[in-house]
Amino acid sequence: MKVRVLGCGEASDPVHPNSSVVVEQGDWRLLIDLGYSAAQKLYSCYPDGEAIDAIYFTHAHPDHCFGLGPYLIRLNDRQRKKPLQIICNPDSQERLKHLVEVSFWGIDKPWSFDLVWITTDEISSVGPFQLTFASTTHSVTNQSILVQGEQALFYSGDGLVGQEGEQLINKADMAFIETFALTEQAGGQWHGNLPHTLKLVDANPDTTFCLYHIREDFRENMMLQVEGIERVLVPESGDLFDMASGEITHDA
Repeated sequence: MKVRVLGCGEASDPVHPNSSVVVEQGDWRLLIDLGYSAAQKLYSCYPDGEAIDAIYFTHAHPDHCFGLGPYLIRLNDRQRKKPLQIICNPDSQERLKHLVEVSFWGIDKPWSFDLVWITTDEISSVGPFQLTFASTTHSVTNQSILVQGEQALFYSGDGLVGQEGEQLINKADMAFIETFALTEQAGGQWHGNLPHTLKLVDANPDTTFCLYHIREDFRENMMLQVEGIERVLVPESGDLFDMASGEITHDA
């Protein structure tokens, strides 16, 4: 398995694209989240309209899903043929469908490809991957995902990871954890924070942790605080993790 980081930033980060990754195994690709500022990186890394097989949305906040409409328009322009699976929690599905409807306003149908809508209570596998979900504490319904293939990746989405999520992290080789704030007070009740993340690190000695969705004015300080901590990384847009070998490469 490989994980390509399209973006690692929070909602209004002026430098780093919105948090988004692509999970690859062989020729099969699962995109996780696609905010408004991550879409351009997706286009440059995967220009082929058939490249992405399915999209999983952790939740329906703009920095996690507003890239969907432009991406679908791009796929239609390039005459994509195979169906695109869109997976999300039940609370998010109608909002995402409305987003697609607004995005295609005034564009002639039919599309060149079909959308297949699937909720998290209807699916346990996609392509070569087994999928498991767990809710976090966030202002809207957010579900973390464990993607199990040749290796296992946990991706938190937004919010504090709870007991169910902790159990999934225990099965993961790599865990992307939303670590918005330096302190519990600064993170509030809806976002992850560094002390909470470091407790997860201590509890899972066999897992590599990637801290992402860091508030822009906390990022530099957080990088200093985790520097030298084994198995803790702060990824950037363009990073490519080979989960089998542990190799990390970077494209511009």
